[in-house]
Amino acid sequence: MDSLNESGKLNQWGDHDYGSRGELPPEPTKEETPVLVENIASNVTVSTDIGQSENISWNEGRRVVELEVLAEQLFCNKCNTPLHLKDIVGEMRYGLGSLLEVVCQICSGMKLISTGKRNEKGAFDINSKVALAMMHSGMGPDHVVNFLSTCNIPPPDPKTLKKKEKSIALSLMDEASDSCKTASAEEKAISLSLSDELECSFDAGWQTRGSGWQYNSNTGHSSLVGVKTGKVLDYDHKKTFQQIKAAVLEGETYQPQIEENVSVRDIETIPTKYSLEGIDNYVVFDLETTGLSRTSDITQISAYDGTNMLNLYVSPRQSISSKASDVTGITFSFERNQMYCHGVPVESVCIRTALLQLIEMIQKKSRPVLVGHNIHSYDVPVLRNLLREFNLLSSFDNLIYGCIDTLKIAKREIPKADVQNYKQQTLVQKFLEIVYDAHNSEEDVRSLYKLFHLKLKQTCSGKDLFPFNYLSIVEGFSSVIVKKVISKDTARKLSCTGLSLHHLELAYKRNNDDGVKSIMQEHGLKGKTANVFKKFFSEKEE
Repeated sequence: MDSLNESGKLNQWGDHDYGSRGELPPEPTKEETPVLVENIASNVTVSTDIGQSENISWNEGRRVVELEVLAEQLFCNKCNTPLHLKDIVGEMRYGLGSLLEVVCQICSGMKLISTGKRNEKGAFDINSKVALAMMHSGMGPDHVVNFLSTCNIPPPDPKTLKKKEKSIALSLMDEASDSCKTASAEEKAISLSLSDELECSFDAGWQTRGSGWQYNSNTGHSSLVGVKTGKVLDYDHKKTFQQIKAAVLEGETYQPQIEENVSVRDIETIPTKYSLEGIDNYVVFDLETTGLSRTSDITQISAYDGTNMLNLYVSPRQSISSKASDVTGITFSFERNQMYCHGVPVESVCIRTALLQLIEMIQKKSRPVLVGHNIHSYDVPVLRNLLREFNLLSSFDNLIYGCIDTLKIAKREIPKADVQNYKQQTLVQKFLEIVYDAHNSEEDVRSLYKLFHLKLKQTCSGKDLFPFNYLSIVEGFSSVIVKKVISKDTARKLSCTGLSLHHLELAYKRNNDDGVKSIMQEHGLKGKTANVFKKFFSEKEE
């Protein structure tokens, strides 16, 4: 008889649509943690390696039952009277296994009856069996769920199947290795008894997807087979992550014969990981400001590339704090529109002019690396805010390869016991034996240039680079931070690689399965973060 499901659609078989309703057992909370289930007949220990689901009544759908195991339990522990399945009053499901609550009609006692065998930890064998069958048949967790749902059998959670698959895979690999060793010994014994030669055949190939187009998949397998025994002596597999990575990073530009009507999204390049190989353009810069806030105005800006020096005093739009003046010696009279350095009048320019002259200097270099002391926390944010205010941020950002903060390098490479503190003035005096006028940005950049090239540069790697516009990237992650998809700390780590939320979504759209994972691996980030974003983008599409 036809029936209606919860969505109001006709179900001509009269079965339950578990897959579409999403009524799957929840992910386990504690792997293999025994839970005592109390009843008046007996105590039964159940493993929660697969979480219990109470969404489906015991009389809905079908179950996988081992008849002999079930029959042996159909008696009351209290009065020894036979029990009947018609007296079931409840069910606790654990994946494909269940504990049936059966009431005795004589003494009213209740007994929990298992629908199948369980291991020493209480986990149902059927759940391991279905994971093994999934691997043997080449199916995935979603395929198993769809298959069981169509059969009207409440399925286990896909995440649970993946966990089972991982635990079983280790045993299978050990068994396969032992099998190959045994086969090799057998092949060797037979071959040497007939001749002095050992013959084997080898074959390898990339799998093809059954899409009708027969595209190559991302995995290939090879095997070495003994001629005499016909048994596999060794095997291997490989994933084309380099090809995946290139396709994801470069989009359609990686493909031959690219068409002219490909969208901008498909040809946009995702940033690769930073590298200092072949980089020899460094510009050291420093700022003096009106205060300690990131919204302060610049009072002096200096940049030095080892040959050319840019040093400008800058007229501020806000008052210089007394503390800043005490440190730098810079003051400014708004009445006279005059700047002073240690009481001596100096020529100053407006902020926009100073920014344009800095850009002009940078343009003469081939995408240099900006170097500074404590620039990640202060100088870069201040400069970035002012560039954005004057609509110069994108122009400046495109000229820079990346930034290096020498404070972070010094803290990593120089033991605390060797220096009093990690201030630039202290480090220069310690390692260069130079005493200079600190907090004068011109003297700061000259001394830091020497310190960087003589002491710190050789210890740097691509991991020490971060994008100039990293704060804008962090701001782009605000939506997923609010939704608690990732933490602020994770967003900061991602921003320092140059990967934005837009880049990650682009990678996902280019390759749903391995796109995000491949660029995460490229940048040395954790696979767990990749899985989080993959799930987020997948749910976003639904």
